[in-house]
Amino acid sequence: MVNDINQNISSVQAAKIKLEEAFARLEKAVDDKVASVEKSKKIDAELIAAHKNITELREKNKLASERLDSTINQIRKILGS
Repeated sequence: MVNDINQNISSVQAAKIKLEEAFARLEKAVDDKVASVEKSKKIDAELIAAHKNITELREKNKLASERLDSTINQIRKILGS
């Protein structure tokens, strides 16, 4: 009878250890997922900033191109081409 009680206690302890290990794995998986989501959000923010920068650069390029075309046309008029 004492042997049965000791065996039951051992089984409970083994189950507790397995449960704690499973819980630790679950916590790690959740932490990894949270880190992944945070990294994804950071990348999304960087991508939005890059698109905004590209749009601004395209606008500046268009303005510079228009001014350059205007200057070339004025020079052609002056030279009588």
